[in-house]
Amino acid sequence: MLTELLEKVLHAGGDELEIEITGLKKKFARGKILNISKASALRVKPLCQYYENCGGCCYQHIIYEQQLEIKKRQVEDVFQKIGKIANVSMARRYKLEEEGRGLQKARLINRADQR
Repeated sequence: MLTELLEKVLHAGGDELEIEITGLKKKFARGKILNISKASALRVKPLCQYYENCGGCCYQHIIYEQQLEIKKRQVEDVFQKIGKIANVSMARRYKLEEEGRGLQKARLINRADQR
């Protein structure tokens, strides 16, 4: 069970971590990373000096292309799990022209509802 949960931890895939579990629920666990024993090749130094303390950005410690892939999977998961729409696949990922330029906002419209 914890292996499954760790796949969803906000870490760079391939990290070897020492983690303290701070809460265990039926479908998820909470914890904090105590030590990165071996850093992944996907791990980078965050662009923002406040990243470690702010909490506004979740993925700055991961290379940008991997960040986009993670976010794509999250959007697909929302459509499948909450929207109950099977086999969702995003055809396109939106990429910032300049990495680290701040938060972006998207508005999605369901064309079927406009008929």
